[in-house]
Amino acid sequence: MAWPVNSARGEVALRIGTVDVVIAAEIERLAAVSTALGCQSFREMYLRVVDVELAAALAAVRHLTVRGDASAAAAQLTLADLAACQKAFTDALSHHVGKAATVGEGATAAAKTTPSPGIHG
Repeated sequence: MAWPVNSARGEVALRIGTVDVVIAAEIERLAAVSTALGCQSFREMYLRVVDVELAAALAAVRHLTVRGDASAAAAQLTLADLAACQKAFTDALSHHVGKAATVGEGATAAAKTTPSPGIHG
């Protein structure tokens, strides 16, 4: 059964074997993946997940799934599923990373162009 996907929220459909799931890169879920993998930084976790290191792929399926049976999907995961996993993980993470970069760039640009109150030059 294909689950509904809220792409505005960064949800991504993923089929592993015969199991359909929907994943999302939410902070608590990402923290669970990071903890499961023993990562020391977001960058380390991100690289391991998008490179579909086997342990990272299993952890991502188990912890990022918001709809569907994560345990069944993890049990059916094979090497043949890794390309689909890589695309789904990358899409889910990129949805939020791209927004963070845009927000950060906007804040940086505003800081450079907006004069501080009370300073007249």
